[in-house]
This record gives sequence, C-alpha cells and structure tokens, in this order.
Amino acid sequence: MPKYLALFRGINVSGHNLVKMAALRHFFEGLNFTEVKSYIQSGNIIFFSEISDTKQLEAHLEIEFNRSFGFKSPVLILNPEKVALALNTHPFLNDKREEDSSIYYIFLKESPATEKRDELDSANYEFERCFLYEDYLYLECFKGMGKAKLNTNLIEKKLGVSATARNERTMQKLHDLLKD
Repeated sequence: MPKYLALFRGINVSGHNLVKMAALRHFFEGLNFTEVKSYIQSGNIIFFSEISDTKQLEAHLEIEFNRSFGFKSPVLILNPEKVALALNTHPFLNDKREEDSSIYYIFLKESPATEKRDELDSANYEFERCFLYEDYLYLECFKGMGKAKLNTNLIEKKLGVSATARNERTMQKLHDLLKD
C-alpha cells in the first residue's frame, strides 16, 4: 500500500482555521487511511492509502475536509520520492547562508502556465531568491519569511495555482518520518 504525505494549506495560521492534529488524524482514520501520523500543528499528515491516484486523493480529502471542518483547505499529496527529490536537489545546498536566511519548499497544486513561470522568473526581490521547477519551488528568504515580499500568497497570485510552503527543518523531519 502506498505511503503519502498530505500538506494542508492555511490551517492553524495566526489563530485562523484552527484544527487540532488529533482531530485531523481521526478524520484520516475515519476515511479508512492507515498508520496516520501528524507532525506539528500546520497540517502535515503521513498515511497509507489503497488509492494510488494522488489527484483523486487530493480531491477526496478537500471535499471531506470541508464537510467535516466547515472550511476549505487545499491539500497537496506527495509521495516519499517527491519529498526526497525536493530535499536532495535544491539549489542552495552548497551555498553559504546568512544567519537570518531561511529556506522554504513551496509545493504547487499543478505546474503553472509558461507565461506565469516566465513572469515569476523575471521578478526580482531584494531579499529573496527562488528557483521554480515543474510543480514546486525553492525560496530563500535572506531576512526570514516574516519579512519576505515573495510569500506564498504572492506566489499563488503570480502563478495562478494553489501552493503551500514548509520550512527546511519541517521538510527534513517529514522526509525522515516517511522513511520509517
């Protein structure tokens, strides 16, 4: 049975869209997913499913989540290989970082249109740099995400696709949990 990582967008952020992780785990178990684990309060769930189509899983989870919790939250489903690829190929691996610098992995619901990709590639932000791949990007914030102009909301607007971000430490821990 395939193992997956579900990344929910916009839950437990700044006191909005509050969902306890115990309730989210129970929600997954109620949908007959197995070996459900959560990591921190931002909507990261590792689970096993007999369903192998990740887009079908995303659609099913979004509908059922809205029905159960009363608000919409986009969800992205990643397999362990995708997480490993993102961690092991990022363009900042060998760069010396400033003390305040932070790396974010931003996963996109789908690959953006070419013209949208070009628009993001041509943008220049003084304290950030990003590298866009097919359906995810890396964002380095030299002054931290809290001060970044190129945040997830702006990336969604520029690319026209739903996105969710996780920091480097969280992604590494999720990768480790997926290997267990």
